[in-house]
Amino acid sequence: MRELRLKVEAIPVAPYFQVKQMLLDHIVRNLAPGDRIPSERILAEQAGLARATLAKAINHLVGEGVLVRMHGKGTFVADTARREDQGYLRYFADNVKLKRAFRICILYYQGANNPEYRFLQSYMLLEAIDRNLKRLGGSSPIAINLYDMKSPVDECMAALLAGGKPDGVILAPDPVRGGEAFGQVVHELQARGIAAVIANQKSSCEGVAGVVCDHAGGIRMMVEYLVQRKHRDIALVARDDQPEWVAERIRSFAEACVANGIPGSAGNVICRPVPGAPNYPQTQEPYLAIGREAGAEIFADLRYSALLGVNDGVAVGLCQAAEKFGIAVPQRCAITGFDDHYLFRDYNLTTLRYPISEIAENVLGILLLRLHRDKTRRIPQVTKVMPELIVRASS
Repeated sequence: MRELRLKVEAIPVAPYFQVKQMLLDHIVRNLAPGDRIPSERILAEQAGLARATLAKAINHLVGEGVLVRMHGKGTFVADTARREDQGYLRYFADNVKLKRAFRICILYYQGANNPEYRFLQSYMLLEAIDRNLKRLGGSSPIAINLYDMKSPVDECMAALLAGGKPDGVILAPDPVRGGEAFGQVVHELQARGIAAVIANQKSSCEGVAGVVCDHAGGIRMMVEYLVQRKHRDIALVARDDQPEWVAERIRSFAEACVANGIPGSAGNVICRPVPGAPNYPQTQEPYLAIGREAGAEIFADLRYSALLGVNDGVAVGLCQAAEKFGIAVPQRCAITGFDDHYLFRDYNLTTLRYPISEIAENVLGILLLRLHRDKTRRIPQVTKVMPELIVRASS
């Protein structure tokens, strides 16, 4: 077991919060379910902090199901199914050797008219899987796009089988479109005995694992960050039609508000319709419009000290409205986002970086373990990967 070392930096983030993130990272990368972590006394001495600070960090991890306390024995890593990131590719690289160059296909849905909406995420997923396969001694995967197919299921299966039966398939559906076709393809793959794993979407098919971003964990982390920055009047701005990822972020925001004693909780969610819905173009402009519209009402009579955009587009729209109304960010109102979208880096937005590379690594690791018929790691139906908190000037 690798040694755990804690070092708290002189940055505007509470020491307990830094310790919590370092502990979580160490657990994900180096520990297995049932492993014991060092005592609070040892960790406190190592980090040069009061035991109360370490206890607070550990209490949060216990509350999130990452750690479990056993009276008289110590604190241990909880059951695998409740951890955010299973590190399957690291486990495969450390414990299993690639038997041969498997024929792996990646099936994705990428429209030609939405380059700024999903392109970067699709590209990063493909690139991360390709890079890691080559690092393990494998060959590049075959990428197939469902977007232009008139009969997606039949054409997709024909493309998958064109060069011979693939050993495994990674499916990367668009969360908005193409989902029904993907579900039918999964059933076809299962009928043919082809291993499959789904990226960025929960799997409803028995025996097919899905790897997703932990939206709830990310929102909880952002609320905790704002609370430790002394914010008490916090609101979330979102779209009102609430697809699954939006609903999860809204639900977790309300829960985090209650857990942190923030008044209003669910009442602090401000929803606005998506302009042009349901046939709006897949760009960030509708989200910017939501932020600007909601911001115009909020900043006309400001009673919040911090606003969370349900994604970076909404958050940047709020920043634009704040500038129009002469509201200084973050002095009068902090604004944060979610996704760390490449289009908005110039806004110095505090946000949560979507863990697409980590999702790719876990998807590939699960598929390789399945292909090698490795039974030493239990793989749950859904694996959640925590986003990374990125602190910038807007908070």
